[in-house]
Amino acid sequence: MRKAFTLAFLTLMLLMSNHVYLNDEMLVVLQVESVERGFSVEVEKLKSYIGTPWFELNGNKYAPFSYLLPILAYPIYKLLLFFSNFGYPDLLLALIAPAGFLILSLEYKKYRIFSLAFFLACILLFKPIYLFEDWAAVYALKLVNVLATSMTAEILFRILREEVDEKVALSASFLFVFATPVAYWTLSAKIHAISLLIIASSFYFFRRYLKSDRTRDLLLSSLLAGFCFFARALDGLIVCISILLFLLMLKRDRILYAFLGIFAGYIPCALFSYALFSLPLPVEIIGNRFSNVSYIEASSLTETLSILPFVFFGMEKSTLGMLSYSPVLASLIPLVIKAIRERKLLMSDFEKLLIIFAAACLLIYLPYLKHGIIETNNLPDEEF
Repeated sequence: MRKAFTLAFLTLMLLMSNHVYLNDEMLVVLQVESVERGFSVEVEKLKSYIGTPWFELNGNKYAPFSYLLPILAYPIYKLLLFFSNFGYPDLLLALIAPAGFLILSLEYKKYRIFSLAFFLACILLFKPIYLFEDWAAVYALKLVNVLATSMTAEILFRILREEVDEKVALSASFLFVFATPVAYWTLSAKIHAISLLIIASSFYFFRRYLKSDRTRDLLLSSLLAGFCFFARALDGLIVCISILLFLLMLKRDRILYAFLGIFAGYIPCALFSYALFSLPLPVEIIGNRFSNVSYIEASSLTETLSILPFVFFGMEKSTLGMLSYSPVLASLIPLVIKAIRERKLLMSDFEKLLIIFAAACLLIYLPYLKHGIIETNNLPDEEF
């Protein structure tokens, strides 16, 4: 049994609802509905939004976000709408977690009565959503994210199981989801979970390459790194830079394979954007730079350096720091610093890749922190 996947999936499904908290999520919902209309969003359906969250090109209006998640969610969206003609799809979704726990309890006799009672209570207390068709896209998006995060947890579990043991690996995969912001973003309608899955998969195959020296694993890792541009342009840039820098420093003779893999992985993103916008660039770049609308601006070097401490400590109510949103990860920083000072930190090649990736994340995202987060005047938490 895929223990990490099952544990993460059932717990996330138990927490999943139709809540929408961020303005951007409203636009992503419209992206799902736009798939059958050539990806042009009906912005007049937006309930409330500060600013102009779309760009216009060739007479159509598009969201400046990746369309990968809406494309993946669209078949589930249509399937949920089909089921709504015969019953309550929201009931089926609500019963996935209790049914899963009930099945698992068959192996543990003392939990069977509790699991059965929980399952029956969910049926008795269920209240159908009014006008389910208005919420089908929200559920579809979140279901894709739950599956993606559960798969990422399983990947982490498999890596750590080889490095330490099964119990530690299972605990770590659970903490990865629920002791960091991962669960929050998973239960939203944003694409973070998909991007994380692609990055984790890329690193999984790169780790296999380091152990086996098989070119096939390097190509798979690089292909996924290039494909990550389709999910989030900056994430794709970061993971590609990390792999290329690592190879440049330690395995220069294989760097050409990485370039080939990245190029092949980028093709779906390029074809999608070229077909829609006549530019083979990620949607976020087109929406920000080639549509006369600019959403996110990079800070100057002075501004960037001035906000560096807030990455760790936060800034009033504008954004959280690492100590706030992930105290588990923050607690590891002093231990790492101590190990470096005492020269006790012996890193494997894979751990060196992760260090490069972490540094690239900080350096590439930091210039956009002030304008993209601190100065973003989103509305208060509001249900759509």
